Amino acid sequence: MYTLLKLKNKDEIIGKCVQQNNEQIIMENPFIINYYLDSKTSKPLVSLLRYVPFADTKEIVFDMKDIMNVLVAKQSMSQYYEHVLQLFEKTIITPFIYILSDLFSYRY
Repeated sequence: MYTLLKLKNKDEIIGKCVQQNNEQIIMENPFIINYYLDSKTSKPLVSLLRYVPFADTKEIVFDMKDIMNVLVAKQSMSQYYEHVLQLFEKTIITPFIYILSDLFSYRY
């Protein structure tokens, strides 16, 4: 189970919540979710990028005062996150883009 954070600056983060209290939440391997429209097809696209790509830690602390929502990620988004996380661990930092309709209909 993975957690989605909606930050007050409008960023959306996905990752594994390892600790949460009234003041902060600690996320392991957080990725920022980016949304795009394909300029040729006008289809919505999503990509995941490491939240702080050059940090020498897997855990990032978020202050609760900076967070609007803490939510459980849908299964399809969790599967996409796991896929991207595996690819990032094997390769250099590269954005991965999927068509949203494919993401939510993705089957293993």
